Amino acid sequence: MLKEIPPTLMASFLYLGAGLGMSIADLIKHKKYKEKTEPRFTKQELPYTIGMVMLDIAAPIF
Repeated sequence: MLKEIPPTLMASFLYLGAGLGMSIADLIKHKKYKEKTEPRFTKQELPYTIGMVMLDIAAPIF
């Protein structure tokens, strides 16, 4: 499959699939357990979260 699809597109499909799968798992968990078990993100964590997302995007490209 890598001969027909560029590696960056393949990586984007893999990340998209992982994101969709985790979103579905989160929805199921949210419906099953009504109480909040994890704290919300704070503004102090935002730069680290953005940095992590940018590195996850850049890693397959490089």
